[in-house]
Amino acid sequence: IAPAVLSVVEEDKFPFITDEVMNSTPGLKPIKYTIEDYLRGE
Repeated sequence: IAPAVLSVVEEDKFPFITDEVMNSTPGLKPIKYTIEDYLRGE
């Protein structure tokens, strides 16, 4: 994922993306985990 994409979708910039929204919206949850892995440097 490009840094520009990360800067757009980082969780702290979109606090309304809650776990409930993640779980009810197909495709968001994998993106969230990918971002978290990227930010951890994994």
